Amino acid sequence: MENKILTPEERLNAAIRLAPVDRVPCAPAIESYAARFAGISQYEFLFDYRKAFHAFAFLKNRYPVWDIRRSSYNMFYGPYQKKIGILRNSIPGIDLPADYEIQFSEFEIMHREDYFTIIKNGYDFYETEYFKRAHGTTKEDIKEAKKEKIQIQLKEIEASNSCGQVYLYGAGTTSADEMISYTRSFPEFIKDLYQVPELMEEIISIATDFSIRECKETVKKTSIPRVMIGMSRMNGRYFSLSYFEKFSWKHLKRLIESLIVEDITPFVHLDGEWRLNLPYFLELPKRKIVIELDGNTDIFLAKKILGEHSCLLGDVPSTMFAVETPDDVRNYCSRLLKEVGQGGGFILGSGCALPYQAEHSNVEAFFNCLSN
Repeated sequence: MENKILTPEERLNAAIRLAPVDRVPCAPAIESYAARFAGISQYEFLFDYRKAFHAFAFLKNRYPVWDIRRSSYNMFYGPYQKKIGILRNSIPGIDLPADYEIQFSEFEIMHREDYFTIIKNGYDFYETEYFKRAHGTTKEDIKEAKKEKIQIQLKEIEASNSCGQVYLYGAGTTSADEMISYTRSFPEFIKDLYQVPELMEEIISIATDFSIRECKETVKKTSIPRVMIGMSRMNGRYFSLSYFEKFSWKHLKRLIESLIVEDITPFVHLDGEWRLNLPYFLELPKRKIVIELDGNTDIFLAKKILGEHSCLLGDVPSTMFAVETPDDVRNYCSRLLKEVGQGGGFILGSGCALPYQAEHSNVEAFFNCLSN
């Protein structure tokens, strides 16, 4: 294995299985920084996918070691943000200066009485009603926007493959509790957990069914058997483990296991501090999931807990790219490669997306840690 150079796909799959690799795969989350590196505005990046894909290719050409396109571009593509955006938003070049990053605002758009609509008509029905209420859009607009969203993703898959990269996520979702907390607003969501817990369990279960169907359908369209599941709120910093178990874990576990049985690899993206919750992932099948960390959870502790069970992805913090030095980046990446990468099961990446204001020298230090 040491003498064989793997393809990006082979390298990624080996890392997921905790098998030997020729080198650690490289999967930073790069969106707005790619635009800045290529010299185009955020408005151009979000509204002209050809310019955006050129920006990705330009960055890949500068750093050939970047072998995994960990992209969520289709989620942020400008033309349908005010039609099917999960939150209300402010768009560069429309609501903001052209070089600002896209901004999201959380409002109480879903109300408690909407739960009964979901029980009666299903989450599919309610999602359309939510988009109409949140953005003032129409049912036909929503249908066309969803169609365009998958078309943009398919175009980027083709573009990334032509660059010699493997495209990481065939579909993306959030856990059901997260999805409801965004649309309901976090304060009201917390009230509901305490005031109507049985109702919340039923709604989260219905929303989980919806997420499972959506992920499987999208994977069929993209032919990429990997799904990103975003989580940020039900961790031990905010909720007791008993609440995590009741309102989050059993539903997340069902989502993950339903994907695994279809040979789909879940990438669970954990924003925030998940130290207390990490042992729960040991209940899942070995070498079948990837845990993404954003720099807030101690990845070295995660290695001790999950290192023989699950692949880890991360976790150079966004702040490090923006405000620290190239030596800081090199030293941290070296430690990640030596300690978290020991024995396999590691993908080097940014903790979350590279910020627009990332220092070019820090980005260079990040990529060069694998090419030296």
